[in-house]
Amino acid sequence: MRVLSPNQDISRTHVRVAPNDWSIEVTDMNSTNGTLVRHPGEESIRLSAGETVTVEIGAVIDLGDGVTLQIAPPRG
Repeated sequence: MRVLSPNQDISRTHVRVAPNDWSIEVTDMNSTNGTLVRHPGEESIRLSAGETVTVEIGAVIDLGDGVTLQIAPPRG
């Protein structure tokens, strides 16, 4: 998915969000400015280049430049 980055803080291939069995994994794809992940009720963590974490519903992924993604429950 492409997102706007007026200040060019977001890398061309910044992050990967993918299912893994019954969970969702977020991987920083060696982005220039890093990726922050905040689980509900916790402080944000900065992923190292190439680091993968498992996230839960409600987690927020901050790509920088004011762009965030929130993990939402499936619709159905």
